[in-house]
Amino acid sequence: MDGKMEFIRSRIKRKPLAARVSDLDLRAILPLQRFFPIHPAVREIARRIKAAQRMDASVILMMGGMSTSPTEWTPASVGECF
Repeated sequence: MDGKMEFIRSRIKRKPLAARVSDLDLRAILPLQRFFPIHPAVREIARRIKAAQRMDASVILMMGGMSTSPTEWTPASVGECF
């Protein structure tokens, strides 16, 4: 093997759902924080999505491309498709 651990399903020990207990403590979950300001273009996209929803229109939001920084988004860069 190349140093990676192999996942073997047959070795999983399953318990009935009622017998399962979570050891996750809510103190381990950090509160949500905004890490960067919301760009005006994102607010405009959200406004258009809400308007489309009020008209019972379908909405598809796709993101990607060269820029990964919301500070570089503009309505033109995300497309005028509304």
